Amino acid sequence: MTHAKLRTITRRWVPWWRDKLGLRDWHLDVEYFDPNEDSEKMGSCEPDYAHRTAKVRLLAATTPMAQQAWDKHAPEEVIVHELLHIHFGTFGVGLNGHYSPGKLSKAVQAESVINALATCLVARRRGKR
Repeated sequence: MTHAKLRTITRRWVPWWRDKLGLRDWHLDVEYFDPNEDSEKMGSCEPDYAHRTAKVRLLAATTPMAQQAWDKHAPEEVIVHELLHIHFGTFGVGLNGHYSPGKLSKAVQAESVINALATCLVARRRGKR
């Protein structure tokens, strides 16, 4: 997937899912991070609950390796996954892999639930059951 296509998908689905997930009163900034910065992640979310803002960071599709990664991951699911972190962060589980050792088990569980929810929600929107 090209970076231009990723940006088009992002412009379409971030506002749509923000509304559907009950985050209408949140201001979301989308940024793209360098593929060399974190080769393991497709995205991250950094919410500021006091100001109801969040920085959604997505892997920039600017290298052949990053483009291949996006070909394997549904961008819409990644977007939904990152937005769900805003809700799950309020449970004190941690965000984006920044967990204290005592909360690591909860973090792994939360990631699993977030992945399942994102997949289910996108499939449902597409009319799949």
